[in-house]
Amino acid sequence: MKKTFLKNKKNTKTILAFCVIFVFIILVILFQRKFKPLADTFPGSEELLSKGYIIGTLTLANNTLLKNAQIIVGGEIGYSDDNGKYLVNVSPGNWPMTIYSLDGKKTYYDENAMDSVVIVFAGERSEYNIANLSEHDMAPVATASSPTTSTSRSTTTTRLNTTTRLTTTTRLTTTTRLTTTTTPAPKTYTISGKVIDTSNKPISGATVSLKKSNGTIIKSSTTNSSGKYSITQSLSYGLYTLSVSKSGYKTINTPPRTLNSATTSNITANFTLKK
Repeated sequence: MKKTFLKNKKNTKTILAFCVIFVFIILVILFQRKFKPLADTFPGSEELLSKGYIIGTLTLANNTLLKNAQIIVGGEIGYSDDNGKYLVNVSPGNWPMTIYSLDGKKTYYDENAMDSVVIVFAGERSEYNIANLSEHDMAPVATASSPTTSTSRSTTTTRLNTTTRLTTTTRLTTTTRLTTTTTPAPKTYTISGKVIDTSNKPISGATVSLKKSNGTIIKSSTTNSSGKYSITQSLSYGLYTLSVSKSGYKTINTPPRTLNSATTSNITANFTLKK
């Protein structure tokens, strides 16, 4: 009986040892899952942390939501859903935003605003709700015109009683190419808006400059205590940019924009400066 007692005692110790090992393994697994690296838990999360992303809602001028559009920012593409909401994951920086239909045949933009420029910060979310969008057909690609050539050939044959045969052959070739270039008269534009910081506070004393595409400054304006500015200038049709600068903040330079007969005279351009 003593042997049986010792044998049962030995079995009990063995079972307890297995239980301790099993509990230890469970604790190790739970510990690893709890402190699993973000990159392993969410594939691609390292890229998300190195980039930022922008979200927002797209609304047409008639207050309807813009569905199924493609949004291009900094070379990255996002799409709006049935509620007009979009999300684009993009590298940090100041980027122009362009909005197209899915087939690429139409573009959307606010005729009363300069081309949209969004600011993206690493690992942060920026919200840009774009309203008052109007739909425009993409401009067709121009093709070279070929010269117009008209050729006429007439042959007259006359037989006389005196057995004289007279043949007259006339060949006419006319090539006409007309090129007419008309330079439109300059148009007066008023560009105005507001400059704020990342806390939505107005920035006074910021310089907003209207430039030609080659960088030549045409006219500048300084923001007031409310962060507002206004530039009125007579301009010929062509490419122009805006730059916004203030000591202690990073300068913003907008991409070139074409001013033509379809451009409204009053243009709104708001900016957010980052330190």
